[in-house]
Amino acid sequence: MDTRVCSRAARSGNLVRKCLIDWTTLPNELVIQIFSYLNNRDRARLSSSCRSWRFLGSSSDLWKSLDLRMYNCDARTANLLASRCSNLRKLRFRGDDVARVLTSLKASNLREISGDLCMSINSDTLCSIAVHHDELEILQLGPEPCERIHDMDLQKIAPFCGNLRKLSLSGIRKVDSVAFDALARWCQNLTDISLHDCVNVDLKSLGKVVSVRFLSVAGTLNFQEDGRFVTYRSNKDKLLITPSTDIFKAVASLFDNTAGDERTVFSNWRTSINVKRNLNEVMNWLERILSLSLQCIAESNSLGSDNFWLDQGVALSVSLAKSLQEDVQEQAAAALGTFVFNDDNETRESVRCAAVIREGGVLQLLHLSKSWREVLQSVAVKALSNLSVNSEVAKAIAEDGGISNIVNLARSTYISVAEHAATVLWNLSAEEHKDAIAEVSGLQALIDLIYKWPTGGDALLESAVAALRNMAVSYKCSMLVIELGGLNALVSVVQRCNHEGVLEEVACALTNIASQKNISKAALRQEVSALEVLIQLTRSPYDAVREAAVDELMNLSIYGEKWVTVAAAGGVQALVALANSCSDASHSLRKKAAFTLCGLSVTKTNSIAIGREGGIAVLAALVQPGAEDIEKPISGALRNLAYYPSNVHRILEDGGIMALFYLCSLSISRSVQFMSALTLSFMFDERMDEFVLAMDSSERDLNRRNIDSFRILAMDFIHDFISAFYNPQAISAAATSLSPSSLTKLAEMARIPEAGHICSQNNLLYKDLLNINVIVPRNSSMSYSQLPPLFQGSVG
Repeated sequence: MDTRVCSRAARSGNLVRKCLIDWTTLPNELVIQIFSYLNNRDRARLSSSCRSWRFLGSSSDLWKSLDLRMYNCDARTANLLASRCSNLRKLRFRGDDVARVLTSLKASNLREISGDLCMSINSDTLCSIAVHHDELEILQLGPEPCERIHDMDLQKIAPFCGNLRKLSLSGIRKVDSVAFDALARWCQNLTDISLHDCVNVDLKSLGKVVSVRFLSVAGTLNFQEDGRFVTYRSNKDKLLITPSTDIFKAVASLFDNTAGDERTVFSNWRTSINVKRNLNEVMNWLERILSLSLQCIAESNSLGSDNFWLDQGVALSVSLAKSLQEDVQEQAAAALGTFVFNDDNETRESVRCAAVIREGGVLQLLHLSKSWREVLQSVAVKALSNLSVNSEVAKAIAEDGGISNIVNLARSTYISVAEHAATVLWNLSAEEHKDAIAEVSGLQALIDLIYKWPTGGDALLESAVAALRNMAVSYKCSMLVIELGGLNALVSVVQRCNHEGVLEEVACALTNIASQKNISKAALRQEVSALEVLIQLTRSPYDAVREAAVDELMNLSIYGEKWVTVAAAGGVQALVALANSCSDASHSLRKKAAFTLCGLSVTKTNSIAIGREGGIAVLAALVQPGAEDIEKPISGALRNLAYYPSNVHRILEDGGIMALFYLCSLSISRSVQFMSALTLSFMFDERMDEFVLAMDSSERDLNRRNIDSFRILAMDFIHDFISAFYNPQAISAAATSLSPSSLTKLAEMARIPEAGHICSQNNLLYKDLLNINVIVPRNSSMSYSQLPPLFQGSVG
């Protein structure tokens, strides 16, 4: 060995030993600084690792800002947090329930409170927040409408908000002069007012609040002019942005020297070092208001906004998504994902998605999804989940290296992040990105998701299972799913989940795996086989789930040539039970149940099992007027069943014979009539006589008489079926001329194209059918009046 290599290795080992750090000996200030870069959940986990870190993790310096939007915060949780919130300055929350327990945090020194999804927050809750936080400087509720807050509530809280600098509310019905009088009197530091989507604002009284420097009344009805986006600059010091034709140009006009493209105005400003402080305040405010407005416009999906998005809305959203302000990033990302998702026109959706790709929106959303802030992760990946329904966006995500990032997000400890990431993988797996997902351990991530969220994650489970379903179309991915324990994961979903959409996806996923031609039997014999679970799903209370399960079993039993495995897993009993329960089910479900029984009946074992389990009565019950498309599988199943004497006896006893009479005489399908006539012809051959001879003598005579009666009646129906092809004029013309064209025409009149394969397989039976009809007289001992009303007057 090269001694230099050894020496280098030795020096490296010494260096490693010297670099080992005892984390418990770090200065407290450094540990606190490290903790400050962690989210709340990770910080709490590290704090529980040892006593000293538990003490440092509770430091008030770490709890100056708290974002509860990703957590369920009830009164108990708020009380547990109270000991750490004495120095809390900034609080963000989500939902009315959290708003009602904010006072339990005992954070009397709060300076900023921001809440969203506060649609039901009422006067009492708002007043309680104001009374307990008299140092409050910023109060924001929205962008969802606060419909239960009124102008009188602003009058009530104003005396307790003397330090208020910024007030942002959405969806208040009216803000009148009394409210503005109170704000002008008590809130003399109020410089920023945002009243979005308010029905009526008394603009004249608003002028009394002389301290205001920034005002946003977007969406206020009495302030709207004509709905167009126009920009008006009254003078050098004031900028009024109302419905505008070019927002970039208006913002660029704030700067004396605008070099290059006006659409780079925001990025140029962020990198400039020679901007006046006053202009920085204006630009920060503009970013916040514009991003909020874009989010509201996207959610409202107002008519006529398509041109706005294509002309400047997409570019503006992408530009604002690059902001250094957290709120602006979130709102701009939300706008990008929402404005496309809210459009149900495929053409417009495609054009809008193309605009997002062109402006670099996909790449920016991927960048934001890598943020350490879990809320921004959630917003960005949700936008990607909405956009990736479009195949071009899915392609852009893959080309921008986003698949590995999405897979990492699917492993998030936050359910909303993991759910949206799973949805992106669902959309990507529907395209040609299956192998790329598998290469970065995407299948393992999806399987892990199934186990990770055992409860409360139906939407997440549906996305994860649907992604597995798409992936399993590929043989390579199917084998990998099995190798990674995916079958057992899917089985576990059925055992613990009762959500209709989830179970439907499970049925499809299991079938895609089970239908692979070269799949090993050992793979399908794991803890519970995929087919057994599919069969279990046929008993679901949801029609959609039962239909999905039986649809896949139908494909396996008929086209996939896996009917032996289906039967071995208990499929015969389950499908007979399913068909028996289909009287009130959808027509589609009844049809698929009939097709599946027909597929299973091709073998002797299955055929006898169908008869033994009561399948003949079930098939007979499915024969109904107006259900012509079910007649073909029913006639095929009865044909297969009638090969066996024990089934023939059941056909007579369980109503199958009446179903054959109906199909032979009243079906609108010639092939169904032929199939039924063919079945009737070989039901009463020597095998039936042997079956009767094997009976007790007490039953033999009665059964023989019944069978003879049904035989004669069956021959009458067969005779009528053949007579329908008899045309004396055509036969006479053909016999006279004996020309090829006449004979061909005569042959075509009697031809049943759909029955060609049946004739080729059953030539002897077909000959027997013709011979029997010639020799049997029309004198049945059973009268036509004894037939069900369905037949009376229909057979001659």
